[in-house]
Amino acid sequence: MITPGNWGFAATAFVVLLTIFLIIDMVRRLRRMRYRAQVEESRGGAEETGAGERSEPSPEDSDPQAPGRGRANGRP
Repeated sequence: MITPGNWGFAATAFVVLLTIFLIIDMVRRLRRMRYRAQVEESRGGAEETGAGERSEPSPEDSDPQAPGRGRANGRP
């Protein structure tokens, strides 16, 4: 009887785990792109409505170490 054996099982498990990792990574990237597009859209709408007005920057905008800014939270 011919069977794939332990190597066949290991190879199949590796391909399944790699596929799961790639799907999770792709979903993360798509979510990030969609979020960035929403932020750009909202900024564009705010600039159009208040073209002549200048608002004061919030403290969160000036703090480079604030969570959610750049790589401070481990995400780009």
